[in-house]
Amino acid sequence: MKKIGSGIYKLFFLVALGVILSVGIYVFKSNPQAYKISASEIEYKFESANSTQQSEFDFVKKKVESTGNPDLLDLASLADLYVTEAKKTGNTAYYDKAEKLAQSILKQSLNQAIQLKSAHLTMVNVMTARHQFKEALEKLDKIFGVQMSEDTAYPKALIYLALNKFDDAFAQINFLIKAKPSMATATLKALVLSHVGQDDLAFHYFKRAIQLEDINENSQSVLTRGQFATFLIKKGQYADAIKICDTALKIIPANNFIKHVKAQAYNAQKDYEKAYQLLSAAFAESKDPVYLLQMVYSLKLLNKENDFNILTNQAIAIFKTEVELKNYGHLADLAGLYYVMGDDQNAIRTVMLDQESKKTLRTDLILAKALIRTKKTEQARDIVEGQIAKNSTDASLDYLMVEILNGNSNKNLREIYLSRAKAKNNKFNLDQMMKIP
Repeated sequence: MKKIGSGIYKLFFLVALGVILSVGIYVFKSNPQAYKISASEIEYKFESANSTQQSEFDFVKKKVESTGNPDLLDLASLADLYVTEAKKTGNTAYYDKAEKLAQSILKQSLNQAIQLKSAHLTMVNVMTARHQFKEALEKLDKIFGVQMSEDTAYPKALIYLALNKFDDAFAQINFLIKAKPSMATATLKALVLSHVGQDDLAFHYFKRAIQLEDINENSQSVLTRGQFATFLIKKGQYADAIKICDTALKIIPANNFIKHVKAQAYNAQKDYEKAYQLLSAAFAESKDPVYLLQMVYSLKLLNKENDFNILTNQAIAIFKTEVELKNYGHLADLAGLYYVMGDDQNAIRTVMLDQESKKTLRTDLILAKALIRTKKTEQARDIVEGQIAKNSTDASLDYLMVEILNGNSNKNLREIYLSRAKAKNNKFNLDQMMKIP
């Protein structure tokens, strides 16, 4: 158990700004009420879903453990269920179990294509969870070929989304959603749409995903609701986000991902103590350092300096170890930790270690904020404008531009960004904007 560029960006930006001005009436008149939901749109329609999935996991695990020479199909099924458990509980130790089992299957089944396919996909899921996106893509192409297929479209779309390669993500998900429309494919399309500024369509697809859910896919049911809640938090609909999280926790009460999302809604409402309690419960259950990081953030917002210092010292040691092991994208977590400690130079250095291959909205936000605090506002502006040029719609980007342009002679431009920001989320928690990444 673990212990506790910019010239081209400016060109794109000017083009994007022209579009903003030309459609300004539509943007600034957007109605936050358009993203309200009713109870019937988020309710779960099936009974005892959690016990069904858990019994399958227990059954297969017991069968494998009680057999001297288990069938490779059972091993492959258990490896896949370990990935499901990781997603369901937020406990990344299950990814380690999935990887170990998949590697064992690959050694034993060199001439059995079905088992190999399943084991390779399990390995891709583990790589993706660890943010080893390049390696995962290379494995998919090597094993399955470069042509689009039902086997590879979903994992590739997920990876492209994480890498902000939205056109590639759209190509994969549109292929897949035509082949097999499902809760998972509709959810992924909603995520891609929300990242490219098509929020109305994203909202539609999140609701469509819930309409498509079927019995015995409770892990996906919870994941979809968690991602829907995250979308609503960004739109300022905190109460509705909490309602969705509560519905998800009725399906799988122990789901730590949902506790984390609900904590973000509480933080946005400035109810930092409730957020901290939820995160503490998630960390106690999973021992996943991601929740430890979020606990540090909540303590910072609570202004509990002594507890913050104690937990930060523990977290630093954990994340340095995780980075050395190249586990689960924790390099960005380490950068976030440095930022919240006020160590902006180390935050910048850490982000830049991996900026070329894993440049994401999250790392760009950490980098931009650290640059602002170190008075390198032009560099920060290049980064934020680069994200805006990609149609990234996170309201924090616009609020950051307002921060960057404070004192700037171009008052009109600052007002444009302020109007954009308020149109996206007029309840945005400005208190925490520069305190935590």
